Amino acid sequence: MISPFVFPSSNDLLLEVVSWEKDTLLLHVRSSQAEGTCPGCHQISRRVHSRYMRTLADLPCQAQVVRLHLQVRRFFCDEATCPRKTFAEQFPTFALPYARRTSRQANVLREVAFALGGKPGAHLAEKLRMPASLQTLLRLIRRSAVPDPVPPRVVGMDEWAWRKGRRYGTILCDLERHIPIDLLPDREADSVITWLKAHPSVEIVSRDRSTEYADAARQGAPQAIQVADRFHAGQEFGRCT
Repeated sequence: MISPFVFPSSNDLLLEVVSWEKDTLLLHVRSSQAEGTCPGCHQISRRVHSRYMRTLADLPCQAQVVRLHLQVRRFFCDEATCPRKTFAEQFPTFALPYARRTSRQANVLREVAFALGGKPGAHLAEKLRMPASLQTLLRLIRRSAVPDPVPPRVVGMDEWAWRKGRRYGTILCDLERHIPIDLLPDREADSVITWLKAHPSVEIVSRDRSTEYADAARQGAPQAIQVADRFHAGQEFGRCT
């Protein structure tokens, strides 16, 4: 059986027919299971109501675009208390409901999107024989799960222009991971003090020469060491010379 090698994460899929259409490799696939499980009441049913075809984009093969024609069965739900009368069989490890591409292709495109962004990512995806628009790549980024925040240890703070020359806030960055972690609505000491007290993991605060930020760091994170970052230290040295 070739199916386990083609679909290693979905052992219940059977590859029935392979065909060509222009420059696209078409794989005709169906489930090998005799029954389906209702997603509402979790009862098993063997009574088939109807069948329909889903078309899914998949990973390329031999530099060729691959499309799957997945036969999906709709079953009757015989549980009297279930609000569903019929349900479609699901393939949770292979493709999400209503998705137009397999989960494994979506994972690869998500990595491309995070690495390159929308337009450059779409260009590379085309070269990789997984065509996707820049809007699709951006949607994959937006739908990605947000990783659990890591308590910051070394924090940098500076002014942030919400509207240059008119309205300023405070930007806070994790200097160990080199990422921004928060934007405060203003550059007042009280806002910084409140933020630092909510993050007791901070051990080092890198800031400019502002006495307001210095006082805020002293009150909000008395346990932290304050340092002047290289950029502002260089500016101060330039003024002195």
